[in-house]
Amino acid sequence: MGDSESKRKFGWGSFIVGILYIIVALIAFRNPLADMLAITMIFGIMAIVSGIVLIINRNGTIYRIVLGVINIIFGIIFLFNLGLTASVLPYVFAVWFIAYAIANLFNLKYVRMMGKGYFWLSLIINILCIIVGIMLLFNPISSALTIAFLAGFYFLATGIEAIVYAFTG
Repeated sequence: MGDSESKRKFGWGSFIVGILYIIVALIAFRNPLADMLAITMIFGIMAIVSGIVLIINRNGTIYRIVLGVINIIFGIIFLFNLGLTASVLPYVFAVWFIAYAIANLFNLKYVRMMGKGYFWLSLIINILCIIVGIMLLFNPISSALTIAFLAGFYFLATGIEAIVYAFTG
């Protein structure tokens, strides 16, 4: 077994978060007229879970710890103030799309080591997330009307990325 093979580990935390994100995406796509409060609660729970995984799998970077703590704080706020959260959710999604995509773009050098296919998939997903985030930021009213679809897109893209990261970690 080569030295590079012995260092590769399967990232169970990322894999589980990826599967959860994809399940939430399928729910959002299946019933786009779902109650906004239900989406808010799911988003809050996912923010907490994602934050915990970021902290556990920090890979020695303070950025991931800070982002994890921010996710947990947002998740708690989402769960305990649903009315306020539903009204600001389009803006929160916009900032979250953009922040995660930028963070993932900084990790592309690690993804590139695992192959060109993973690199290009991650690059495309993150560019799409930035575009959607900017669209959300500048048009929150239409975003509110299509939040289930946009949430589904976000969760699907992030889920795929987390699963790819689990296999490349």
